[in-house]
Amino acid sequence: MDVLRNGSLGSVPFMLSSLAAVLTKAALPPALQESIGSWTHIAGQPMTQAPAPMAFVPGLFHGVGAYYPQGGMRAVPELLEAEALAAGVDVQYTTKVRAIVAPHKQVAGVRTAAGEFLPATAVMSDASGIGTYVELVEDFPAPEKEKLQRLPLQSPGTCAYLAVRGRQPPYYIRFKLRGAGCTALVQPGLLDAGLAQEGWYPARLISPLAHAEAAALGPEGQHQLIDQQLAEGWWQEGISAYKVLHRRSTFEWGRDYHLYRDSMNPVMTSRLMRKGRLAHRSPTVRGLYLTGSSTHPGQWMSFCAIAGVLAADCLTHDYPRV
Repeated sequence: MDVLRNGSLGSVPFMLSSLAAVLTKAALPPALQESIGSWTHIAGQPMTQAPAPMAFVPGLFHGVGAYYPQGGMRAVPELLEAEALAAGVDVQYTTKVRAIVAPHKQVAGVRTAAGEFLPATAVMSDASGIGTYVELVEDFPAPEKEKLQRLPLQSPGTCAYLAVRGRQPPYYIRFKLRGAGCTALVQPGLLDAGLAQEGWYPARLISPLAHAEAAALGPEGQHQLIDQQLAEGWWQEGISAYKVLHRRSTFEWGRDYHLYRDSMNPVMTSRLMRKGRLAHRSPTVRGLYLTGSSTHPGQWMSFCAIAGVLAADCLTHDYPRV
């Protein structure tokens, strides 16, 4: 009925289409179609399953452009920490929350892994939105929990952290397609020469993996996959030497960052885009706000910063400062 009321009926066929269908209809050269679908590839998702509006994504980068903070993305949380401490916020580092206590669907506080209860009027959860409901909120309704558990998940993939001599302009990110997925070489040193240390520049070799494939490979299989990709020559063009500083599998992502089932977001299918990700203001638990993955716009570092602003807007609207 909303579609009829706001005059959007003509957009329905587009919204029901896949990214692959839109690109095929546009009759673009195959190489250009693959380029437009690069962010679908990096999610390890076939373009036949990706929603049609993903065709607009490259336009954001080539129109508005992408921004890189001076000092790298780490500058964002460092600034937030400094502002919070200056405002008198009590930050309890290395304190893991075991449960969100919400009797009668109203937040009462949190219980830490050490068993301490911390009363609170509101809770801002930076854990996965799905994980917050499924693993943290006590007595969350079972039918709602089961719906969330059925959502297909996106894996964070693997990553090799590198130090390289030489740079490969003009590619800040260079992709090698592999069927539905890809491998990406990321070179932040091209944007910030100050990141160099004695002639070595930071770089990362990132490979998305389907969630089921990542689980089937296991930690050892994923490390073998990383070694195979490191041995390939395409990403070494213009690079005279490299050192592998660290290899990270999906299992290490999950362990180190407390990811729900070693996942990032739910896979962005056409159905999920039409329905929307999880709301920043919980519709089922009063006083609960979500700012982690599974919310809009998703879990990449820059996306998380935006999600934090959106969730904070909800919180400050509901609990204005006196």
